[in-house]
Amino acid sequence: RREDSLMRRARFIEGALVVSFSLPAVASAQTSEANPRGPVIYPELDSWLAIGRDGNISISWGKVELGTGIDTAIMQLAADELYVPLSRVRVAGVSTGKSPNQGYTAGSQSLTSGALPVRQAAATARGILLDLAAQRFGVQAADLRTEDGFVFVQSDQKRRIAYGDLIGGQRMNKEVSKNVALRAQTEARISGTPVPRVDIPAKLNGTFTYIQDFVLPGMLHARVIYPPRADATLKGYDESSLRDIPERVR
Repeated sequence: RREDSLMRRARFIEGALVVSFSLPAVASAQTSEANPRGPVIYPELDSWLAIGRDGNISISWGKVELGTGIDTAIMQLAADELYVPLSRVRVAGVSTGKSPNQGYTAGSQSLTSGALPVRQAAATARGILLDLAAQRFGVQAADLRTEDGFVFVQSDQKRRIAYGDLIGGQRMNKEVSKNVALRAQTEARISGTPVPRVDIPAKLNGTFTYIQDFVLPGMLHARVIYPPRADATLKGYDESSLRDIPERVR
């Protein structure tokens, strides 16, 4: 009997059906984003970041913080590319129709496939700030340096201007350069260093809004009532059983 069972298994394996899958367009887009020579899916620089009048930078990207610390990591990368303190950077919440669509957040792909466009956008923005400061001071961009959210004239450190005073609150109206020089890992000051994660405090003090706690205007809640057996037909329901449920969630 054991031999017969083994033979049946062998015949089953020999005739096994091989099923292949083609990756969706989202996966292809992520692959191209991870390639330094690939296209930037959303070329408009203003789609990725904004600089406020106060010099604070808001990063917009298409990944959701699910408890793995990716928002903190992307803030570190952006801060390094822009030469600003980490305290100057925040991540805007993902919003359908406003945030870049970078596909799903899963499989440890958030930074490997999603961080490059943010770094390219931040580095491109820094280049724009250098050009604006060069025009303001009447020098070449190569004569300037950036640090702590300021652009300095290297030969005269007293001549400086803050990012917010250069372009704060305005659109840059430029495209992200995929060939922009990114900051070398050896020059990074913030990336790869231990910093407090921005998602932890709200989870500890109970102020974090989880998906099951979201309340939107006019939102209704529904509950699936399963029949006791297959092919059952609903004859009616006891509306009085809903009496104790608040009116806003009926």
